[in-house]
Amino acid sequence: MHTTEDTLNYCRQRYLDRAYIQSKCKIEWDTIIIPLYSFTWQMGWQERYTNPSLHWWVKSKTIYWSSWIYFLNGWDREKKILIVEWEIDFLSIIPYATSYNLIWLKWVNNLPHAIKDIEKLQKVYDVYILVDNDMPAEETIARIPYTELHLYDVRDALNWYKDVNDAICNNALNLDCIPHRIYKQKPRPKTNKHRLLTEYTLDQINEISCLSCPPAIG
Repeated sequence: MHTTEDTLNYCRQRYLDRAYIQSKCKIEWDTIIIPLYSFTWQMGWQERYTNPSLHWWVKSKTIYWSSWIYFLNGWDREKKILIVEWEIDFLSIIPYATSYNLIWLKWVNNLPHAIKDIEKLQKVYDVYILVDNDMPAEETIARIPYTELHLYDVRDALNWYKDVNDAICNNALNLDCIPHRIYKQKPRPKTNKHRLLTEYTLDQINEISCLSCPPAIG
């Protein structure tokens, strides 16, 4: 049977922010209960069940009825935004990302939804994306629609490791890496191509001078 201390030792082994966990979260034997804050300031809970002997999360449950997107309590409009993928990344990067508003997604497919919700805050933000270094993340970043936000891919900070927590455990996280701007092309307004072509053709016909007509015979 695991004890609370076993779970805290597991957090230390995974380089999770123990100070934050002890002050904000609740630990019940092999369970860490993490408070979740949505963009609407409604709060829920995320339960993470651990197996310290495996050094990994083994099960999770979300007690929440709204969005899958959450951020650190204490939102600062003057700070940039840093998005990570999972709560284990969130709990480990907190001490390294004090100059950011920190968001975690739970699932990378929520990234486009997160961008839309950030836009609704009605301020131009710099948004730094630090999701997992894998193909699903690559495909999801490509699916982000056009946005006025300034998006940056900072996965070079992982130094080829799969995710934030792995990079931190290997002392390889580098948040000073050069960010790569993600450019999204603004969609063109839809037009009726057939009608434009017809109007253009009629205009051309009307411009034909009668002098260009062949002379009459007879």
